[in-house]
Amino acid sequence: MGIESRKINTHSIAASDYEIREETLDGKVYLVVPVVMMVEGVHNGSDGPMFHSAEALSDLPVVWNGIPVMISHPEEGGQNISANAPHVLEQHSVGRVFNTHYDNGLKAEAWIDLEKIESISPEALASIRGGEPLEVSVGVFNDTEQAEEGAQWNGETYESIASNYKPDHLALLPGEKGACSWEDGCGIRTNKEGGVDMKELLTTFKELSQKGYVVSSLLSNAQGYREIMEALQGKVNALDTKDSYNYVEEVFDDHIIYRQRVYQNDNGGSAETLYRQEYTIDDNNGVVFSGFASEVKKKVEYVIMSKGMTRTKFSNNSKQGGDMSEKGTLCCEAKVDALIANKRTHWMASDREWLLTQGEAIIAKMSPMEPEKAVEDPTAIQANKAAVVDEFKGSLVTIEDYAAIMPDTMKARIEKWVAAEAAEREALVKSITDNSDKLKKEDLEVLSDDILKGIAESIKQPADYSAQGAGRKTGTAGEAPMIPIEFSRERKEV
Repeated sequence: MGIESRKINTHSIAASDYEIREETLDGKVYLVVPVVMMVEGVHNGSDGPMFHSAEALSDLPVVWNGIPVMISHPEEGGQNISANAPHVLEQHSVGRVFNTHYDNGLKAEAWIDLEKIESISPEALASIRGGEPLEVSVGVFNDTEQAEEGAQWNGETYESIASNYKPDHLALLPGEKGACSWEDGCGIRTNKEGGVDMKELLTTFKELSQKGYVVSSLLSNAQGYREIMEALQGKVNALDTKDSYNYVEEVFDDHIIYRQRVYQNDNGGSAETLYRQEYTIDDNNGVVFSGFASEVKKKVEYVIMSKGMTRTKFSNNSKQGGDMSEKGTLCCEAKVDALIANKRTHWMASDREWLLTQGEAIIAKMSPMEPEKAVEDPTAIQANKAAVVDEFKGSLVTIEDYAAIMPDTMKARIEKWVAAEAAEREALVKSITDNSDKLKKEDLEVLSDDILKGIAESIKQPADYSAQGAGRKTGTAGEAPMIPIEFSRERKEV
């Protein structure tokens, strides 16, 4: 009986920075690792986005001691259940939580039963032993209060507020993501009391950078800097996919360089690319990436850091006397300014200093390419042409409309034919009005040629044969007999 303790490993890598102790309790060997179970913020669990305040989390942290450590949340029939049942503990429990305290987050130690975790989740054990980020999640009963509509905390909207926690278990989530995720500050990770003011450290970063120090070289010598590195690596890890992995390469006061390795085939072939990503530290000691990651190429160069980002060029020209140098800009300023002014890019004035350190060829590649001209479908072109032709045909109503678009020789022939038609129609109307006092010219002009012809035929006078013999019928004295004029409707070819 009793507890025996010895330190078995110290991790000092970018992903996690914590010590693993080996403890013996009741004859069993335990691996003891630090864990951040929950931090203040909005966490999206089974009840939707809920706000967990520092005040509620810091209320009686001792009640969290002794809860079982599980591999994932226990379920039955697709529903979450309490871990505190004999059969559930036997199947899923791998340890207990002890030494809980609140210090800028609900922190504790997870005592992991080595024999049980080897049996239940070798994957989780490998993550712990390898010092890799391991997500966690708490199973807890709590009171909830409905939040006001649109309530937000640091820009995140939440629907309810948690209080009066009744903890049930802590779940390790190998290969999964917790409601309070690694990026939020939770997980198996360092949780030293007192914490680190990362914004204050960032100020020191800037001061050291301005003095010419390579800030990332200090990380192995200061716990605080390792926490910033840890947080940055956690953000970069979130970019991983099943085919790609990302690693922090260099850390600076306002940006990092990270390497992305993409596996291209099953034989282990891969391609690597370096990216530059800007970051800041928010009021909750969290790392926030800003802007877009830009592909970069490593270039070692010693430059004089002075106003205008200039470098010294040495010359063997003896006419220069003792001053053997001249200053020239690292890259043409006009092209950099044009790149920043271009609304089709995301570059800003704050990027100018860095852009000036890039080569002219790189600046040219950063400029947006002209969009490719779309190649129209031949079928669509033909359909558009047909539609235009149909619309034009619809605009032609009279024969004069058609004649107006004809060549002059054809137009002259059509006009001659139209004139002949008009003369013939005029003669037809006259013949009707001459033989009938009931039909008026203005009434006849609106009728078609065929109707006019029919009317003319119907009012013809009977033939007069009186001149051929006796009994010739004559009209009233002094009247000449009315002889209808005959018209030919034959049309001669013009």
